[in-house]
Parts: sequence; C-alpha cells; structure tokens
Amino acid sequence: MRKSYIIVPNSLICDSSLLPSAKRVAVALLAYRNQQNACCKSVATLVKRSGVSRGTVLRALDALEEHGFLRRQKRYRYDALLHRPVFAANRYSLHIDLSMGYTLVPRWLLHSATFVISLFLYQCAGRTGRAYPSLRYTARTLDCSKSTVCRAVSILILSQEIIRLRCRNCLGCYSCNSYYVVFPVAGIASQPL
Repeated sequence: MRKSYIIVPNSLICDSSLLPSAKRVAVALLAYRNQQNACCKSVATLVKRSGVSRGTVLRALDALEEHGFLRRQKRYRYDALLHRPVFAANRYSLHIDLSMGYTLVPRWLLHSATFVISLFLYQCAGRTGRAYPSLRYTARTLDCSKSTVCRAVSILILSQEIIRLRCRNCLGCYSCNSYYVVFPVAGIASQPL
C-alpha cells in the first residue's frame, strides 16, 4: 500500500505559541498547496479537511497570519446578474520556512486525534527513523498531559505507524522508550533536540 505524505516545516511543528487546532489547519492548507505555495480553498473545505469547527478554522487562520505562516488575499469574480465583481474565495499564500528542516507526515494523521503528538514524534525521528523523547518531555513540550501522550502513542502503535521498544538502563530500570517510524522516508530533515 502506497502512502502519501505532507511536507510539514519543523518551524511550524516547534512553534509552541500556536494551538494544536492552528497546526491542524496549517497542515490542511499544506495538503492543498500548489507549486507556488498557494491554496484557494473555502473555509468549509478547510473545516472538512481539518476536522475542526468553522470558528476554530477562522481563529486558526488569524493566528497563522499573525505568526507569519500565511497571507490572505481576497479573490473576486464578475457576476453577470449583478453586473459587478463579487467575493469568490480567499487565496492563502503560505510562507514555508524549511531552514529548520521538514518532516514528512502521512496524510491520514490529519484526521486523527493524535495529530500534534504524531507530528512531534515524526519530527524527533528525523533521518534515522528513531525517536526517544520521554513521555514527560513530550507532554511538557506540547503542553498536554502525560496520559494524552500515552493514548496517542498507543493509537500510533495500533495503526502500525510506529514501533515502540521498551528500553532499560544498565541497572535494569526502565528508561525512555525508543519509537521507530515504520515507513521511514528519505529526505526527512530534523532539528536536533
């Protein structure tokens, strides 16, 4: 089975000032972008694609514009009945900064409840395909609870996206788990932790 991936800049993944819903909308826009890094989709399409409410999408677009990830331009079309231009849709120009690298994320994760945690694990895995952040570190970095991280990791393991290797130190005590990306993709760039 061939999987399709979305290129997600690490600068977006690591931006702790953005809410998870804003990151989800940003990845939905990245999934629709063309060669000029532009996207012309309606808010209704973004609602359906990102799995959040209309109000959340509008707030996310405002936050993304405020943080410099996108710019909105209004597009108009000529209406023959009204004999004047009318609003058609917004055009979103995405500003993608790949200087910190990028991470390839499977498209199906966009609809998953584990979206932000999976983004973080994929970004930590980098070129090697191995991530080993502790559950507490992941929870603290993403500003969520440890139980949320555990649930997300369980979903990723059950969906066969990652493999968990329970690790022990030289004294036999458990240490941070290692997570291996099942389908590592060449070209993943990552920022070292």
